[in-house]
Amino acid sequence: MKKLVHIFLVVFSLSALVGCATPSGKSVGEAIDDSAIVAKANVEIFNDPELKVLRVNVDSYRGVVTLSGRVDSKEQEKRAMEIVQKVKGVSEVRSTLVVSPN
Repeated sequence: MKKLVHIFLVVFSLSALVGCATPSGKSVGEAIDDSAIVAKANVEIFNDPELKVLRVNVDSYRGVVTLSGRVDSKEQEKRAMEIVQKVKGVSEVRSTLVVSPN
């Protein structure tokens, strides 16, 4: 929880730089939005009892989230995608998750 509070404080303190561009070509505002999306998605995945023990990596570029890593079933992949799609600011969820049963 403290991590989320810290991220939001950084977001607000950098709001004056919204028009500036980062090396990735995103504005600072877009980079901050993507960081917030990643943080929220990670929290939601961790809070799900079925997914929290898995290794799911989350990346976001301009609101398009890519999930990578390993899951045990297609159902877990679908669950992860559904959870992340509900995060505010997510426009699309893509999966490169590998299904590898135990």
